[in-house]
Amino acid sequence: MIPKKRDKLTDKSFIQKKFYNSKLSFDKNKLTDKYLVQKNPYKENIDLNKRSFIKKSVLGLAGLGGVALFSKFAKAGIFFRDDTFQSTSSTTDVTTNKTNNIISMFIVLKAGSLSVQNIVDGVVDEFEDETGVDTAASTGETYDAANDYYSNPGSNVRITGATATAPLGGTAANCNDDSTGTTLTTNSFGNLSSSSVPDRSVAKLDFGADKNIVEVILTDHWNTGGSSTPNQLWYATNAAPTTYIAYGSSFGMNATSSSDYTRTVSVTARYMYLTMGASNYGSDSCNIKKFNVYEAGTPADVTLLSNATTALAQPDEAFVVLWEEDVDSVTLNTDLIVSVSRDGGTTWTAVTLVDKATLTTGRILAASVDISAQPSGTSMKWKAVVANNKEQKIHAVGLQWS
Repeated sequence: MIPKKRDKLTDKSFIQKKFYNSKLSFDKNKLTDKYLVQKNPYKENIDLNKRSFIKKSVLGLAGLGGVALFSKFAKAGIFFRDDTFQSTSSTTDVTTNKTNNIISMFIVLKAGSLSVQNIVDGVVDEFEDETGVDTAASTGETYDAANDYYSNPGSNVRITGATATAPLGGTAANCNDDSTGTTLTTNSFGNLSSSSVPDRSVAKLDFGADKNIVEVILTDHWNTGGSSTPNQLWYATNAAPTTYIAYGSSFGMNATSSSDYTRTVSVTARYMYLTMGASNYGSDSCNIKKFNVYEAGTPADVTLLSNATTALAQPDEAFVVLWEEDVDSVTLNTDLIVSVSRDGGTTWTAVTLVDKATLTTGRILAASVDISAQPSGTSMKWKAVVANNKEQKIHAVGLQWS
């Protein structure tokens, strides 16, 4: 007699052991009878867990390229079956599976604003903070706490040698000598209602040629009149300028005490002007100690070192994934060199980075490396060296070993 469907395998413990291998998912290939799925007492929890995980992952993926990229990762099988973080993909490309698994961890850390996390035989850091980085031993790095990445922009450099003039009177050089010991004090402004940018300038700087300006800082700037008055920075490019473009937003000149102002905009310009607004100021005048203009400095070379993570057993192979963003043109393994150590950073073996994916912001790099020739150890560390003054951003690093 052929058994009815309701008579099939009613032992719940048997069903759970044979057909369910995870808190988060089940093996669809083994479930041929929908009755078993419907009768499973944990199905509701499974579905809720899966939906929650997918929701958080989609939100976290926004910074990595959006929902379209999330869909590609899902098809590649990056979702975890259980706490071992093993891929469900049927592909034989182990490197792709490992890369996708670490990318998915980047997503989870980003969505949850999580600090560095240990995984089975590995560690993943999306730089939510600096907990996972050996900041004492690292050099040249700049950490962006708002956007969670490390970079090497270098320090802005003051442009020297400019020719200063003071159309409204005073000793022009006193505002461009980078000293608070001297002051440019103008004559009375009078009526500037119909004056052009050059004619209502407190100070004008001529750099002699176009410069790549990134910042202007005014120090100890105040009005000797009875009220606060508007100021604006302007710039121009050609040798005989007729067009003047506002540099940043306007600002008020305080009538009772000195103030400092900073405007940060990247432009190409030969001239920079500090002007009064178009108005009748009568006997008002102003004072300024420093009118400094800056161009971008040379990007710093960086050595970024992780803190050590202890492996449960001595590993012979390591696998690294980086989420990296070029600012300058970066040659892998020349301008960006990544190494792995199993003895706490005494001995390093360089990996050969390869492009694995292009993201909306940056790209994914990955590499495997044999570390069996290193001295014995279980103290795992990664190192990223930014060389040749090439500016770039490192958003996340994942390290696995076996």
